[in-house]
Amino acid sequence: MLNLVTLFSLKPGTDIEGFERHYTEVHIPLASKLPGLKKYTRGLVRASANRPSPYYRMAQLYFEDYDSLRRALASPQSQAAVNDTVFFSQVEGLVQFIAEEEELPLP
Repeated sequence: MLNLVTLFSLKPGTDIEGFERHYTEVHIPLASKLPGLKKYTRGLVRASANRPSPYYRMAQLYFEDYDSLRRALASPQSQAAVNDTVFFSQVEGLVQFIAEEEELPLP
């Protein structure tokens, strides 16, 4: 399973409540329509130990394989999510990467 991970910060002065409303009501429904999407998670990023995080949120989109991910990213649904100017006008420090997830058994 592949995991498309996105980490992002918000621009200073962003209205958090307004951003969260748009993210939940507009951006996530757009991204949720990606063909081949198996699972979608999001989370607020918290500081760890004594280090603050440079990111506000993390989103993870799961796909079966690279071909599924490529098809999803080339789709009209992907273009609709990428063209969400309200979302991207408030986001900065966006980092995206692909991880091959491997579930490990617990002892």
